[in-house]
Amino acid sequence: MTEIPERKSLAPPAPADRRSRSVKTVLAQQSTNGNDSDAALALPSLRFDVPEAARILRMSRAALYLRISRGAIRAQKDGARTYITLTELERYVASCD
Repeated sequence: MTEIPERKSLAPPAPADRRSRSVKTVLAQQSTNGNDSDAALALPSLRFDVPEAARILRMSRAALYLRISRGAIRAQKDGARTYITLTELERYVASCD
């Protein structure tokens, strides 16, 4: 009797969406892969995109864009992407006290 070979998927592999990966995810993957020395050398996030910054500040994206347009939060542009730095988030939070 002949064996039937395993059927391979015809679907193309899903593209890796690097934007949705957080630093914690990358560090967790490195530590599970045995790259503890690389994980120790990883840099902290210095800037955040708008959805990340909105989650950190616990406000909606629309509210964050409103504060950016009013000048309460200074944003950085990198091409079409908008980022808010860690120091700017800390400055804004301190100014709310």
